[in-house]
Amino acid sequence: MNTIKMSLFTLLLLLYSSCQKSLSVKENNLSQIKEEKVEDYDMFLRKFYSDSLFQINRIVFPLESDKRIRKEYNEAMRDLNKTKAVNSNCYPHNKKKWKYLENKYFKGKDTICSIEGVEFKKRVYKTSQDVEEKILYSDSEQVMIILRFKLIHNKWFLIDYSDEFEDE
Repeated sequence: MNTIKMSLFTLLLLLYSSCQKSLSVKENNLSQIKEEKVEDYDMFLRKFYSDSLFQINRIVFPLESDKRIRKEYNEAMRDLNKTKAVNSNCYPHNKKKWKYLENKYFKGKDTICSIEGVEFKKRVYKTSQDVEEKILYSDSEQVMIILRFKLIHNKWFLIDYSDEFEDE
């Protein structure tokens, strides 16, 4: 009887140790999968500029500059002793009014392009969680367009956009 108990104990011990090894292998695989799930920025950007539905779903409305404009407007109204605040429909950019952004001039990693004889530069400032792209006049270095992207839950989103050309 002792031999049977000892054999059973040994068998259970072997099963337990093999399960532990299996669990640790699965945990290692899961951690690798989680690390791989971070979206590649360059692949995201190609799809962002080629698919309008993808683009609109990857924008966080209201944009940060729109929130800042609304806050400044509300503060100015309070300073003028007017109590009416701007409602949420007054953001300059929203999902209904959004105009699809295209990237037809800067191809790949190009940093300089010519549009109707005027040269523009693209500067990219990138960290692991944020990317800021600026388009500027080449001669005066005046910033014309700013796009800010942020990694949110391992996916890239446009969080801010300002375009000096919109006023023209």
